[in-house]
Amino acid sequence: AAVSHRVLGLYDTKYTSVTETQARGKMYQKFSAFALANLGIPPPDRRRRRQHHIVLIQRQHSRIIQNLAEVEAAIRAAWDDAGLGARAPTVVTAALDGMSMLEQVRLFHEATALVASEGGALDNFVYAPDGLAVVVLGRDPSKPFPVGCRVNATLSMDPFTHRRLFEALRAVSCPAFVHIEPGSEGAVDAALVASALVGLVADERCRLAGWVSQ
Repeated sequence: AAVSHRVLGLYDTKYTSVTETQARGKMYQKFSAFALANLGIPPPDRRRRRQHHIVLIQRQHSRIIQNLAEVEAAIRAAWDDAGLGARAPTVVTAALDGMSMLEQVRLFHEATALVASEGGALDNFVYAPDGLAVVVLGRDPSKPFPVGCRVNATLSMDPFTHRRLFEALRAVSCPAFVHIEPGSEGAVDAALVASALVGLVADERCRLAGWVSQ
């Protein structure tokens, strides 16, 4: 799978033209449909889904979200305040390290909303369903790559290394990028993350594309 992702150019930050971005988006969608069909995973049934399913991705070795429980509580509170549907969302925390490729693909494909730190786990974004709301937590600008985005004393890279992937799939997804405070050591602004996620779910384009009946 990793080889396939590299061939697809998921890590490529060099293409910048709108035309190429759109072309890659179509290629990713075709690859996703091919992979899902071969794995025997059917498309989501929008008519039966009545509840949002939020997945929080927790890394195990670096860029760990230290206050993940606080993030979940903030999401639930913001969700209630926004009045998003009669049913509370299901919220699960997942660590991909011990999961098979099939389990990872299914996890992403069945989610309606996602929170994850920048890293290899986001390669699975190609399997996201239409309308997936995703909040991406950037790399710490005070830390050297790959933990952070600092290359040397004077140069830093984009804290969102999958930005091009999200741009290419913008037609079928709703991303938001949340920067990490330098030196935060993995603690994120829970209220900011919750606000970003709820804002995406409430967005008209996500609602129309997504597979939850409000």
